[in-house]
Amino acid sequence: ALYAVSDRGSIDVDFTRVSFFAISQFCFKLLPKKKIFINERPSCIMKDKRGFFWIGTLNKGIFIIDDFYNELIPIPEMEYALSEIIDSFLFLGTTKGEVFRTDLHTLKTELIYKTTPPYQIYDFIYLPQLSKPFVNYTNYFGFKYKSGVIQVATSGLKKMALIEDKYLISASSGNLSMIDLSPKSKGENLWNNLYNEFNKDSLNKPWSSILVTNLRAKSITYIKEKNIFYVSSNIGLIVVSSKGLSHVKYKNDEIFASYIESYGIDLYVLTNGGKLLIKRGDADFIQVPFNYDFLKIKKSGDYLFLIGLKGIFFIRLKIFNQLSEIKDLNINIANDLVVDIESYNNNLIIITKNGFLRSKIIESTYKPKFLINHVNHHQWIKGEYYLFESNVKDVEINFSILDYIKPNNHLVSFSINGEAWKLCDLNTRNISLNALQPGIYEIKFKLNDKEMEEKLEFRIMRPWYLSFWFLIGLGVLISFILYYIYQRRLKLQNEKNKMLMEKIQLENNLKQSLMSSIKSQMNPHFLFNALNTIQSFIVLEDKKNASMYLSKFSKLTRMILDMSEKSEVTLSEEVSALKLYLDLEKIRFEDFEYIIKIDPNLSIESIEIPSMIIQPYVENAIKHGLLHKKGPKLLQLILRKFEENYLVIEIDDNGIGRKRSSELNQIKINKHKSFATEANKKRLEILNSENRKINIQYMDKVNSNGIPEGTFVQIMLPIIWNQTREKILKE
Repeated sequence: ALYAVSDRGSIDVDFTRVSFFAISQFCFKLLPKKKIFINERPSCIMKDKRGFFWIGTLNKGIFIIDDFYNELIPIPEMEYALSEIIDSFLFLGTTKGEVFRTDLHTLKTELIYKTTPPYQIYDFIYLPQLSKPFVNYTNYFGFKYKSGVIQVATSGLKKMALIEDKYLISASSGNLSMIDLSPKSKGENLWNNLYNEFNKDSLNKPWSSILVTNLRAKSITYIKEKNIFYVSSNIGLIVVSSKGLSHVKYKNDEIFASYIESYGIDLYVLTNGGKLLIKRGDADFIQVPFNYDFLKIKKSGDYLFLIGLKGIFFIRLKIFNQLSEIKDLNINIANDLVVDIESYNNNLIIITKNGFLRSKIIESTYKPKFLINHVNHHQWIKGEYYLFESNVKDVEINFSILDYIKPNNHLVSFSINGEAWKLCDLNTRNISLNALQPGIYEIKFKLNDKEMEEKLEFRIMRPWYLSFWFLIGLGVLISFILYYIYQRRLKLQNEKNKMLMEKIQLENNLKQSLMSSIKSQMNPHFLFNALNTIQSFIVLEDKKNASMYLSKFSKLTRMILDMSEKSEVTLSEEVSALKLYLDLEKIRFEDFEYIIKIDPNLSIESIEIPSMIIQPYVENAIKHGLLHKKGPKLLQLILRKFEENYLVIEIDDNGIGRKRSSELNQIKINKHKSFATEANKKRLEILNSENRKINIQYMDKVNSNGIPEGTFVQIMLPIIWNQTREKILKE
């Protein structure tokens, strides 16, 4: 929408179609295709976050307008008492017996009835089954309307309700009555028995049955789904069914109500104290946790309106599930001017002493601001921590609520150090905290139901004898005395711990010394075997193999020297050394082949194992299993992953087997003993003592005739990841 303001007293509003609005001191009125000049001389216009329009003028100050759709419809200036919508007409009753009718389409208002004498009108009810008004009693008036009758309640008669299209229930200042609208009808009706039971004066008043006498009834509502009606009176809330009357209580107390309304099977009660009680079906009453007192409730269509001095609120009854779903109508109007309220086609009609206002039913989305002004007369700064001397016992907090429309409609609560919330007085903007003890305080604030970000933190200092440093000094003195007593025991315990640490260090040094000794014995043994092989080629004058063997031997020697200085090597380094060793053995032996299979899921560059852990078992497979075999000799080395954290190394040969090898060693004069195997056995014992959990398994392979076909060795050891190398490889 485009809003245009001129200093000649007009405001144009273009909603993509040609429509214009006029401004008056109280409202805007829609006048299609016209431009209206006024005397206020508007100079500027703006729309705030709440949806209100601010109109600046050159000679009359600032006007705040709820909505350009609001219309104040002029009607005859009367003391209106109530309203009711029948069909598409708004009926208005006055305090002097007049009934006005306004066509909600044409907005034309006319006087259609007047009581004689002029009694105040309290209620309307449309009775289409009647052919003429029911005027047999002092408080009853009526007039023809369409094919039926509009019955009017006046004087002491407060409220009427129609039951089963036959009985009219009337609540008055004197009694509660049932009136038979069709006494000649003999049809069955659930209420006939109750009517007949209380019809004591059948000769003079056969059309009336008085249910309760000597009471001051105020309101009545009928719940058709349960076939009962409720009456509020000076003796409590009465429920009437076809079987009789009884009282309804809240927490075992009588309910004294000024207004009652119903929707479906739910009952809404406004007590004389201005509190709203709700009864959902057959459940007990629940008091709405709303801190404002209401003056009147009115059901119109699918809405329940709550009118009070703090505003006009409403409940959407069709979707009402939670007690917190009470919305502010956000109407900028003096609530003491409101006479009655209606809803029609999602429009809001508010009857005032000056006319009736037609508007939209719009929920308020504006959020008021909460602001702390002063703390003990010092300006509050957000986030500042306040320190007060020990003689300060009282703290006063001054705050403001920034809401230019309804500043007094908001509830402020505060909580001290997380305790229960306390409600502030609605008529003040000060919070007084009295008789505070020394300590740290955190004050939180809640505006209506929302906790605010603003909070106040302060500290009241302690007296000197309760000061922090005095208590610390006293604590230090006591601690020194206890420390002196405790020191001797602690000294003895430290000596025991020192001796234990020395023992552990000695054992670790012994293990390291043993490991170094074993490796120094194992590596020369391997070199001795390799040199024997080179010597054999030189004796046989096999220059080609001698040269090739010597080249590989030199590479292997360098690798062994490097690996001998390390306790852990990568799996790739171990495999490279094994390949060189097996290549040397392949040159030495005839018909010898080897295969190395590596699981592709293994990251051999980042897995670390103890150095030279595999070589002794490969050496045994060649020297004791394949050396004495005739024909093709095959050795398979398989590296695979077991589960997530274990490496499995399998050494499989097709040699003569361990049994036959042992027999051959017994025949030899100078029996060969595998020094590397024994040394590795000792290494494994030391490594397993450190929780390495290295496991070695042997299996002799035989064919179906029991003839040995080789040896299978499985080494299982936990995987140690080199995280740095793995990260570098991934990058």
